[in-house]
Amino acid sequence: MSERIEKIMHSYQQIVMERNCLENQIVNFQGITASEVIESMYFEQPDGERVQTSGVSDKTGRIAITYKDRMNRINREWQEHLVKKHSALFEELLFF
Repeated sequence: MSERIEKIMHSYQQIVMERNCLENQIVNFQGITASEVIESMYFEQPDGERVQTSGVSDKTGRIAITYKDRMNRINREWQEHLVKKHSALFEELLFF
């Protein structure tokens, strides 16, 4: 018997449970809220050394302009991840 089939046999119940959980997450997907995105952007720290070139920080303005785009991108990427993982588990069970 191939290793792949043995692996599926040993973890069949776990795979089915994980697939069902993913289905539920996909059906009830709500994503992150605007306030969560704004909060994460506000407390975000730049990587590495940074030299300030202007006298005034425009962090609030930047957050106000970009938070919706970032929220939509994060939610879309997470939902795509869930769907991709669900599809992989579904194909694995179908193979078995």
